[in-house]
Amino acid sequence: MSHAEPWANPGAPLKVLKWLGHEDAPLLFRLRADLRQWLWGLQFLRECTPARTRHNIRQIVSLGTYSRDTLQRLRSERGIAYDERTQGILHFYTSQKEFDAAEAPAAQMRELGCDRRVISADEAVRLEPALRHIRPQLAGATYTAEDESGDANRFARELVKRCEEDGVQFLMSHTVTALREVGGELDHVEATDGEGRFRQIRADAYVLAMGSLSPLYAKALGISLPIYPAKGYSVTMPVNDASMAHQSR
Repeated sequence: MSHAEPWANPGAPLKVLKWLGHEDAPLLFRLRADLRQWLWGLQFLRECTPARTRHNIRQIVSLGTYSRDTLQRLRSERGIAYDERTQGILHFYTSQKEFDAAEAPAAQMRELGCDRRVISADEAVRLEPALRHIRPQLAGATYTAEDESGDANRFARELVKRCEEDGVQFLMSHTVTALREVGGELDHVEATDGEGRFRQIRADAYVLAMGSLSPLYAKALGISLPIYPAKGYSVTMPVNDASMAHQSR
């Protein structure tokens, strides 16, 4: 829930300009002869005003609160275990400027019910002893005690098991080829199965969750989605010394 500050914020345009051409940039943006990219870029810039940033933080906090409460209820009711951790989320800063800039968003989040506290470097080390070896480089941190983390892959697999117990059928190895509408409403989904056979799939309700491909499918329904692909990385590594491993996320 504390990850509520959007990428599109007043400081983002200057950062993107500085990062252009740097392959190791935190936000890598390669200019292309792609109209969709340029339109998305203009929409991104429009969201970088202080007023839009405050509005978007409000929306993200609201969504995060709902998601967290729903997850906790689901975990309790269905007994799903996924190596969940409830030690909170800690964001630390090695730049005084970046740390100072975190105060205003954190204050707004607290007003909206997300208790993201601004804490000193010493308090950050107390909460997360694994940071002690970089204490001289720390400017400060923010901490949200109510936030949680866990193994997303294990959670998804456990959720599938519970759904199957409730009679849900999963159609794996299917490739969606088109969304078809009739009379202004989605009528069916066209797909091919794992053996290449054509299928029409009808349902009472549909959820479009195809990431950066979603706009391409939604366009046929007359729906314009401001989504453009981005690339991120994560890494899982073995821990040789448990005392050096971060417990907060």
